[in-house]
Amino acid sequence: MNWYKEPRKDLNKAADIRARDWSASRAPREGERMLIHTHPKRSQKAFGALPGLADMDDLFRRSMEGITTQVISRIDEKGREIGRTVLKLNRKFFETGPTKAHGTWLKKYKGANLEERLKLLRELKSLGVSVRFVPMPGYRFNEKIADFEPVRRHKNTKK
Repeated sequence: MNWYKEPRKDLNKAADIRARDWSASRAPREGERMLIHTHPKRSQKAFGALPGLADMDDLFRRSMEGITTQVISRIDEKGREIGRTVLKLNRKFFETGPTKAHGTWLKKYKGANLEERLKLLRELKSLGVSVRFVPMPGYRFNEKIADFEPVRRHKNTKK
């Protein structure tokens, strides 16, 4: 499901087209700065919580329309949110706008494996894009699988 947020207002559902592995949203309305969409766990996406190529391209393109943030909400098999990937464009991005460097970055990201994608996401900071993985309570982000997973409690820890 796609969501959007207007300044000083709650999240709203966006008119969207849903398929098993992807989502697409409508054009943002005036004043909107953030888009949210889901990556359902049942889709068995290779890079679960990581943004896809289309997500990154969409963020760069929509920056010209005023979008500054994209949130990918990772959903488990039961429909619960287990974490969010937050992509935020900062001042440095808007000083230069999308450049050839962003296009080159997208080309590298397209054919990258898991380790390369994580490294490329870290490099985004130099291009004016911050990336954060925010787990929900009881979950953590595991870089080895590029997804959120439950935190396992040890038998000897107190509750």
